[in-house]
Amino acid sequence: MTKAILKGLVLSLLIPVFSCQNNEFTFTGKIEGMQDGDSVFINRFTNTEWEMYDTLIVKNSEFSMTGKADSCEILSFWIRNANGSYYQGFFFSEPGKITLNADDEKSVIGGTPLNDLYQQISDSIYGFSKRFSELGGFGDMPKELAQAENQEELARKSEVLQQEVKAYLQKKIMENADNQLGLFLTISNATLFSPEEMEQLIASLSENTRNNVAVKNIAAAIAQQKKTAIGQPYTDFEMNTPEGEALKISDFVSKNKITVLDFWASWCGPCMAEVPEMKRIYQKYHAQGVEFVGVSLDTDEKAWKKAIADKELSWPQGSELKEWQQNKGARLYNVDGIPYTVILSQEGEILAKGLRAAQLEEFIGATLKQNH
Repeated sequence: MTKAILKGLVLSLLIPVFSCQNNEFTFTGKIEGMQDGDSVFINRFTNTEWEMYDTLIVKNSEFSMTGKADSCEILSFWIRNANGSYYQGFFFSEPGKITLNADDEKSVIGGTPLNDLYQQISDSIYGFSKRFSELGGFGDMPKELAQAENQEELARKSEVLQQEVKAYLQKKIMENADNQLGLFLTISNATLFSPEEMEQLIASLSENTRNNVAVKNIAAAIAQQKKTAIGQPYTDFEMNTPEGEALKISDFVSKNKITVLDFWASWCGPCMAEVPEMKRIYQKYHAQGVEFVGVSLDTDEKAWKKAIADKELSWPQGSELKEWQQNKGARLYNVDGIPYTVILSQEGEILAKGLRAAQLEEFIGATLKQNH
């Protein structure tokens, strides 16, 4: 786990929560470096997307707003100062006086029960993040040398700390299984846990929380993830070739010892950077029964076709030319970043996922040798 991921545990609280009493809230903030006239943008999360809620103007070095607390939503604030610094965060619109104070070192939000709890969680996660950052070296040993000579020890300590983070969050979820905080922690940390762990956590929540749309979406994603786990049979899907003809994954699997689904896009820099290596691997193993099938996440047909021609991609290519979330292949295999690969056996079993070029070459070589 990286420091960025840990920070993301605090900064990804994009969920609506259950209803509170019918009342008002005030949100007042003071951030170091703000100047009169600066804008503070407030957005509201509504089930599937953010929408603009309000724009506040700084006056006398502060900003303030009053709003209805009927639904106790998650609101975000975003501020960019004249000196170039920017601040982003989230708060619960529950009844009461909510305050924010921030400088270049830390931001503190509170004043109401849920926002106080939010700050306590944030402080704890920040503490874990700081400990992760300190794993770069030991004592007075230069960091570079420590990293070179103590990789196994660093990996062990990192794993121990990661398990500590998960245990802490699991405890907080279990303690708040029937309230907003349990929902809050479940949604914002869904990607941290394994599918099996998340299933257990969701099962521990109250029925009302389990029926939340966001929690249902997580449960559905877990079911799909388990369905396409390593060792499971692959799921077929259809695309169109650049020539407009139908292309199915099943057209290739039974005909080849190994089929590699290569998820990519013309706008993806890392994908384009790996093309030379992917071409070399394809040329090395294609005659031995290995086929690649390109699955493009492009939406611009011209850009897609141009990339195929410019890079001289010789293996079969297909695309739905749809946005990421509407791409059936990407949804089926839970692709949340590219380049991404799914490796299939001739019998249709998922052998591996997410291998980059160097790992892919080693895996293909070992698999062919094993099955020789």
